[in-house]
Amino acid sequence: MIRFARSVYTIAWALAVASLLLALLAIWLSGARRSTAQQLGIGLAVGGLTIAALYAFGGDVAARL
Repeated sequence: MIRFARSVYTIAWALAVASLLLALLAIWLSGARRSTAQQLGIGLAVGGLTIAALYAFGGDVAARL
């Protein structure tokens, strides 16, 4: 179980680094960098709120089981 948790943790960090590098590449390649950065920021905010809502909802569901 611990080996699986470490694997998930490592994959999560690898995906976070890959996402950051891809976002920087998108801004660098974009002709409209300000607009691209704004769209990335909005996507990050919406994604964060979605994850927070699902986490709260999942905690409520798990507590009822």
